[in-house]
Amino acid sequence: MTDSKSNTSRKVQEHYSVNAYTYRNHYDPQNLHTSPTYPAEYFRLEILLKRLQDIGARRVLDAGCGEGTPMLKVSNLGIDVRGFDFTKEMVSEAKIIFEENSLDPEWVKVGDVENYESFSSLIGDNLFDVAICFGVLPHVNDDLVALQNLKRSVRPGGRVFIE
Repeated sequence: MTDSKSNTSRKVQEHYSVNAYTYRNHYDPQNLHTSPTYPAEYFRLEILLKRLQDIGARRVLDAGCGEGTPMLKVSNLGIDVRGFDFTKEMVSEAKIIFEENSLDPEWVKVGDVENYESFSSLIGDNLFDVAICFGVLPHVNDDLVALQNLKRSVRPGGRVFIE
Protein backbone atom coordinates (compact mmCIF):
# COMPACT_ATOMS: atom_id res chain seq x y z
CA MET A 1 0.00 0.00 0.00
CA THR A 2 1.45 3.37 -0.97
CA ASP A 3 1.81 6.07 1.67
CA SER A 4 -0.93 8.15 0.00
CA LYS A 5 -3.34 5.20 -0.14
CA SER A 6 -2.48 4.21 3.41
CA ASN A 7 -3.13 7.75 4.66
CA THR A 8 -6.46 7.98 2.83
CA SER A 9 -7.57 4.56 4.04
CA ARG A 10 -6.64 5.40 7.62
CA LYS A 11 -8.66 8.64 7.54
CA VAL A 12 -11.74 6.91 6.11
CA GLN A 13 -11.49 4.09 8.63
CA GLU A 14 -11.15 6.58 11.49
CA HIS A 15 -14.28 8.44 10.35
CA TYR A 16 -16.45 5.34 10.01
CA SER A 17 -15.12 3.66 13.14
CA VAL A 18 -16.53 6.52 15.21
CA ASN A 19 -19.91 6.30 13.46
CA ALA A 20 -20.27 2.50 13.42
CA TYR A 21 -22.37 2.30 16.56
CA THR A 22 -25.04 4.74 15.43
CA TYR A 23 -25.01 4.26 11.66
CA ARG A 24 -28.08 1.99 11.70
CA ASN A 25 -30.14 5.09 12.56
CA HIS A 26 -29.65 6.18 8.93
CA TYR A 27 -32.02 3.38 7.86
CA ASP A 28 -34.70 3.84 10.50
CA PRO A 29 -37.98 5.17 9.01
CA GLN A 30 -38.75 6.72 12.42
CA ASN A 31 -35.93 9.18 11.74
CA LEU A 32 -37.15 10.41 8.35
CA HIS A 33 -38.56 13.66 9.69
CA THR A 34 -36.14 14.26 12.55
CA SER A 35 -32.79 13.51 10.92
CA PRO A 36 -30.47 16.53 10.82
CA THR A 37 -29.35 15.37 7.35
CA TYR A 38 -31.25 14.11 4.34
CA PRO A 39 -31.97 10.39 4.90
CA ALA A 40 -30.48 9.25 1.60
CA GLU A 41 -29.47 5.84 2.94
CA TYR A 42 -33.06 5.00 3.81
CA PHE A 43 -34.43 5.90 0.37
CA ARG A 44 -31.50 4.27 -1.45
CA LEU A 45 -32.14 1.04 0.45
CA GLU A 46 -35.86 1.06 -0.36
CA ILE A 47 -35.06 1.42 -4.07
CA LEU A 48 -32.47 -1.36 -3.89
CA LEU A 49 -34.85 -3.79 -2.15
CA LYS A 50 -37.50 -3.23 -4.82
CA ARG A 51 -34.96 -3.69 -7.59
CA LEU A 52 -33.58 -6.92 -6.10
CA GLN A 53 -37.10 -8.32 -5.95
CA ASP A 54 -37.84 -7.22 -9.52
CA ILE A 55 -34.80 -9.04 -10.94
CA GLY A 56 -35.24 -12.13 -8.77
CA ALA A 57 -31.85 -11.91 -7.07
CA ARG A 58 -31.00 -14.96 -4.97
CA ARG A 59 -27.45 -14.17 -3.83
CA VAL A 60 -26.03 -10.70 -3.06
CA LEU A 61 -22.61 -9.39 -2.08
CA ASP A 62 -22.47 -6.05 -0.23
CA ALA A 63 -19.09 -4.42 -0.76
CA GLY A 64 -18.75 -1.77 1.92
CA CYS A 65 -21.55 -3.27 3.99
CA GLY A 66 -21.19 -0.87 6.89
CA GLU A 67 -22.95 -1.90 10.08
CA GLY A 68 -25.17 -4.48 8.39
CA THR A 69 -28.66 -2.99 8.25
CA PRO A 70 -28.92 -3.16 4.44
CA MET A 71 -27.74 -6.79 4.47
CA LEU A 72 -30.35 -7.66 7.08
CA LYS A 73 -33.10 -6.05 4.98
CA VAL A 74 -31.89 -7.94 1.90
CA SER A 75 -31.84 -11.18 3.90
CA ASN A 76 -35.40 -10.53 5.06
CA LEU A 77 -36.42 -10.88 1.39
CA GLY A 78 -35.14 -14.47 1.45
CA ILE A 79 -31.95 -13.56 -0.37
CA ASP A 80 -28.61 -15.10 0.60
CA VAL A 81 -26.33 -12.17 1.48
CA ARG A 82 -22.65 -11.75 2.33
CA GLY A 83 -20.72 -8.57 2.95
CA PHE A 84 -17.45 -6.92 3.81
CA ASP A 85 -16.23 -3.55 4.97
CA PHE A 86 -12.74 -2.29 5.62
CA THR A 87 -13.65 -0.71 8.94
CA LYS A 88 -13.44 -3.32 11.68
CA GLU A 89 -15.93 -1.45 13.89
CA MET A 90 -18.55 -1.56 11.13
CA VAL A 91 -17.93 -5.28 10.67
CA SER A 92 -18.25 -5.82 14.42
CA GLU A 93 -21.65 -4.08 14.42
CA ALA A 94 -22.76 -6.08 11.36
CA LYS A 95 -21.81 -9.33 13.09
CA ILE A 96 -23.93 -8.30 16.10
CA ILE A 97 -26.93 -7.59 13.83
CA PHE A 98 -26.41 -10.97 12.14
CA GLU A 99 -26.22 -12.83 15.44
CA GLU A 100 -29.34 -11.04 16.75
CA ASN A 101 -31.22 -12.19 13.65
CA SER A 102 -29.99 -15.79 13.49
CA LEU A 103 -27.71 -15.15 10.52
CA ASP A 104 -24.16 -16.47 10.38
CA PRO A 105 -21.76 -13.70 11.51
CA GLU A 106 -19.05 -15.36 9.40
CA TRP A 107 -20.91 -14.03 6.36
CA VAL A 108 -19.45 -10.61 7.21
CA LYS A 109 -15.76 -9.89 7.20
CA VAL A 110 -13.14 -7.18 7.03
CA GLY A 111 -12.19 -6.66 3.41
CA ASP A 112 -11.18 -4.04 0.87
CA VAL A 113 -12.88 -3.74 -2.53
CA GLU A 114 -9.47 -2.93 -4.01
CA ASN A 115 -8.07 -6.25 -2.74
CA TYR A 116 -10.01 -9.18 -4.17
CA GLU A 117 -8.26 -11.74 -1.99
CA SER A 118 -9.45 -9.92 1.15
CA PHE A 119 -13.08 -10.87 0.44
CA SER A 120 -12.93 -13.71 -2.10
CA SER A 121 -13.62 -16.32 0.61
CA LEU A 122 -17.20 -14.97 0.78
CA ILE A 123 -17.70 -16.06 -2.82
CA GLY A 124 -16.70 -19.69 -2.46
CA ASP A 125 -17.84 -21.84 -5.37
CA ASN A 126 -20.95 -19.80 -6.10
CA LEU A 127 -20.68 -16.37 -7.71
CA PHE A 128 -23.23 -13.73 -6.73
CA ASP A 129 -26.24 -12.63 -8.78
CA VAL A 130 -25.67 -9.06 -7.61
CA ALA A 131 -22.88 -7.06 -6.02
CA ILE A 132 -23.76 -3.74 -4.43
CA CYS A 133 -21.26 -1.04 -3.62
CA PHE A 134 -22.89 2.03 -2.12
CA GLY A 135 -20.95 5.02 -0.83
CA VAL A 136 -17.60 3.30 -1.31
CA LEU A 137 -16.06 4.55 -4.55
CA PRO A 138 -15.40 8.07 -3.22
CA HIS A 139 -13.05 6.40 -0.73
CA VAL A 140 -11.02 4.16 -3.06
CA ASN A 141 -7.79 5.04 -4.79
CA ASP A 142 -8.31 2.97 -7.93
CA ASP A 143 -11.88 2.87 -9.26
CA LEU A 144 -10.95 0.49 -12.06
CA VAL A 145 -9.50 -2.14 -9.71
CA ALA A 146 -12.56 -1.87 -7.45
CA LEU A 147 -14.94 -2.27 -10.41
CA GLN A 148 -12.97 -5.21 -11.82
CA ASN A 149 -13.11 -6.93 -8.42
CA LEU A 150 -16.87 -6.44 -8.23
CA LYS A 151 -17.25 -7.85 -11.74
CA ARG A 152 -15.21 -10.93 -10.74
CA SER A 153 -17.67 -11.51 -7.88
CA VAL A 154 -20.81 -11.86 -9.99
CA ARG A 155 -21.90 -14.64 -12.31
CA PRO A 156 -22.06 -14.06 -16.06
CA GLY A 157 -25.13 -11.91 -16.62
CA GLY A 158 -25.03 -10.78 -12.97
CA ARG A 159 -25.39 -7.17 -11.99
CA VAL A 160 -23.36 -4.63 -10.07
CA PHE A 161 -25.18 -1.72 -8.43
CA ILE A 162 -22.99 1.27 -7.56
CA GLU A 163 -23.82 4.55 -5.91
